[in-house]
Amino acid sequence: MSGGVEERKVESYREHPEYIELKAVFSAIEEFLRAVLPLVKQLIDAMLAPLDGSKLGKDIAEMYRQLKESGMSDEMIEKIVDKYLQKRLEEVPTVTSLLKMLGEAMSRGIEALWI
Repeated sequence: MSGGVEERKVESYREHPEYIELKAVFSAIEEFLRAVLPLVKQLIDAMLAPLDGSKLGKDIAEMYRQLKESGMSDEMIEKIVDKYLQKRLEEVPTVTSLLKMLGEAMSRGIEALWI
């Protein structure tokens, strides 16, 4: 086939109503993703903040220092710090729950595009 025939075929596809509709759908999805991705990043950052090693280390060190200054025994301090660390880590969502929440948020967002 010559280039001219192929170009006319492509042009005829571009004028087809289904092509135009599909192009609009992809455009809406692209716009939605551009709007949602920064929010998803912020959400993930906020949810994973308890795992920030430097902040967690500073928090535990400060707690240890205060407990030590209050005169607590090393054994009691260790139990309190261990419990605190466990609670902080329990606040972090599992990958499965994070993906589920993101999926639900995205499907609500996609549904909003059609309304």
